[in-house]
Amino acid sequence: MTLPLLLLGTIASAQLTLYWRSGGRLETVALMASLSWLGGALLLADAGEPAPVRRRAWALGLAGLVWSLLVLTNTARLYDPLLHLLPLVVLPALGLVGGVPLRSRALVDLVAMGLLLPLQLLLTRLLPLLPLARTTAELSAFLVWLSGGSALADGAAVRLPERTLVVGASCTGAETLSLCLAGLVMLALLFPLPCLQRHRGSGLLLLGGLSLGAAFVLNGLRVAVLALTPVNAFVFWHDGGGSHLFAMASLAVLVAAYLALTEWSLRQS
Repeated sequence: MTLPLLLLGTIASAQLTLYWRSGGRLETVALMASLSWLGGALLLADAGEPAPVRRRAWALGLAGLVWSLLVLTNTARLYDPLLHLLPLVVLPALGLVGGVPLRSRALVDLVAMGLLLPLQLLLTRLLPLLPLARTTAELSAFLVWLSGGSALADGAAVRLPERTLVVGASCTGAETLSLCLAGLVMLALLFPLPCLQRHRGSGLLLLGGLSLGAAFVLNGLRVAVLALTPVNAFVFWHDGGGSHLFAMASLAVLVAAYLALTEWSLRQS
């Protein structure tokens, strides 16, 4: 699987570079895409001894790779949403080229890993942003009050003595929430636990609820920091690297919870 992993690194680097250089919201999309690429790389590395490559599987894999190169060449000028589908096409294509059987669980896992990026973007569009913005404003105002400041939630706005912060779509934490759910799916695919296999529905629901709750609280903390931060540091915490720190912190909480569950599961076995 050495060649597929090298190709994966090349294509992933190109996609993530395009996202990052575009700036703004697409920097968060780069974080979302990195989950698919990282999970896909681990699946390919763990695929074991490759099976003899059949002509049909090789042709399908090669077609997917050629399509990805065409997208990377033209997507910035033609049709940007195609860029979001790269992991979904490239990961199974690399698996087929590397000898993963066409009808196998490994190929299904690669497809599922590639679906993480488009499903995250779809979820951010489906979440009810207005109720989420109002709840975020209430939580942020409460956190500012706990810190000794003065703040009042007014709908989707946080009113301060000297200014008013409006909780817009980028401040609701919808992208962080979808990132945490995708991280949970990635962990479940890569490191399945016996307790989750026995109680798949309830276990995943509990972990999903905990991760979403932590992500929501951390995003509310980010908005509270925005309310308390000086104007000259506002851009860093709103659009710059500071905003991504809270997304990474949410993922860290999810990974810590999954590790704790793993330890508990090993002790029970």
